[in-house]
Amino acid sequence: MILTPEQEAFALGLIDGALSVFENADRLFYEAGILADVEAFPRAYLLHQISLEECGKVEILGAAVVSCLIGVEVDVKTLSKVFRRHESKNKMNAYFLPRSEEEVLAEKNNDLPAAVSAFKAVQEEFHQESNRLKNSSLYVDFDGGFTSPQDVISKADYEKIRDQNAEFMGLNNLKVQMLSRWKNNLASAAGEVQQLYALLEEERHSENPLAEVLNALREKLKGRHTSWS
Repeated sequence: MILTPEQEAFALGLIDGALSVFENADRLFYEAGILADVEAFPRAYLLHQISLEECGKVEILGAAVVSCLIGVEVDVKTLSKVFRRHESKNKMNAYFLPRSEEEVLAEKNNDLPAAVSAFKAVQEEFHQESNRLKNSSLYVDFDGGFTSPQDVISKADYEKIRDQNAEFMGLNNLKVQMLSRWKNNLASAAGEVQQLYALLEEERHSENPLAEVLNALREKLKGRHTSWS
C-alpha cells in the first residue's frame, strides 16, 4: 500500500512530535539531576516522573505512526485525549517493566486472557503508585495528620526513579532513532511496517500455543535487516 500525500504528511508530523517529546524528556532528566545536587529530592523525583510520562508519549505517538503506515486512520481527537491523560502514559510505560510471574505462567499455559489480565493488573498498580508518589513529591497532604514531600520522598526514592528513568530513556532512545530513520525514507518504512503487520496477522490466526507464536515471530524476524533494527 502506497501512502497518500496526506498520510505521509500526518505521519511526518507525528514523528516530529515524538522527537520533540523525547528532547523534553531528556531535558527534564538533566534538570532533575541539578535539583538532586542540592538535595531537593522530592522536586527532583517529580521531574523524573514527568520525564517518564514524556517517554510514555513517545510510545503513544510511535503507535500512531505505525497505524498510519499500515493505512489505519488515526482519530486526532482520541489521540489528543490519550496524549494528555496521565493514566495512559503511565500504563504505556508499564510495557517496559519486567513481566510478572502470573503473566509468564499464563503464557506457558497458552492462556492469553489470563496473560492479558495479569498485565493489566501490573499496569494499574504501576499507574496508581506512580500517581501517588508524584502527588506526594509536590504537595503537603493531610490524612489525620500532615505530611510534606520531604516526609515521603527520600533520597533512595529519587535514586530508584532516576535509575528507572535512565532505563526507560535508553529504550525510548532506540525507538526515537528508528523514527528518525523512518522520517528519512517514509515510503520504505511503510513497506517494512506493512510486511511485519502481515506476519503478525498470519501468526495471530494460527492455532499454535502463544509461546510458539512468539518464537515463530522471532525466527521470522531474525536476520531481517530492516529499519526496525
